[in-house]
Amino acid sequence: ERTNLVDGVVNAALLPADVFLKTRVGQTTARAATPILSTVGDVVMPVLLASKLTFGILKTTGGATLSGVSAGVSAVVQQSQQDLQRRQQEASFHADHQSAKGTQPRSSGSSGMSPPQY
Repeated sequence: ERTNLVDGVVNAALLPADVFLKTRVGQTTARAATPILSTVGDVVMPVLLASKLTFGILKTTGGATLSGVSAGVSAVVQQSQQDLQRRQQEASFHADHQSAKGTQPRSSGSSGMSPPQY
């Protein structure tokens, strides 16, 4: 079997526990601790899974909230830019219309210019 550096480090870390469990005191301790550790694992596992699920829900909700806020801000900015462009075009039209009225003689009819249609 091939081993790598991580396996070597784990084996070295577990060596004292392996040596202890091979003794008579270690075996007695293991027999006494096994039911306790099993019960603790059974109790703790649902808590860990519930917290993991809760974290996933919060992460998803947070991501969706950020996406919604981003889309809303983008829409508001885009609409504001369009409104600004429309106002600038209207102001330019009115300025051109006013300057055209000042240089041409007044007639009884309309000047023939109409505002841009949107």
